[in-house]
Amino acid sequence: MKRLRKLKNAQVDDNLEECTFQPKINKTYNSKNIKNKNSLLNDPLWNTDKNYKLAIIEHCEYLGIDRKLHPEFMYVGRDSLFAPIPDGWVMNVDDENNPYYTNKETNTTQYDHPSDAMYRKQYHLLVRNKIENQQRTLSRLSEDHRKNDDTIHKVENRKKNRKHKY
Repeated sequence: MKRLRKLKNAQVDDNLEECTFQPKINKTYNSKNIKNKNSLLNDPLWNTDKNYKLAIIEHCEYLGIDRKLHPEFMYVGRDSLFAPIPDGWVMNVDDENNPYYTNKETNTTQYDHPSDAMYRKQYHLLVRNKIENQQRTLSRLSEDHRKNDDTIHKVENRKKNRKHKY
């Protein structure tokens, strides 16, 4: 923890070389080959490469994506895992071979990928939208059910009134 605090507060050394660290997966994700980019089931590597699948699952856990409750949003974890480093940021490696990122403009360093927060927010927005849509659907269904009940009661009342008239 001390090392992380020191690293966050440290000034960037101009002599540091840009890191060429690559993910441990030797295959790169290419979204052009996938028909529905918002599904891992259509991703050809998902079913064939165990390391690819495990890396995405691990990254989803890291981002806080609940893969059991919302498996349809695991593509966000995949996209985050293969996200490019944003402009103005440089990736370096510490003494233990862990990547960390330095912002060239502000000289701040961090271990989290600069885009991770954006992908976390995207996941939370997707979940919120899903819940709101479910609530709207339930509301419409209950309204339709209430209308049907009212109609049934009206029909039953008419039948009762007809019986009494004759």
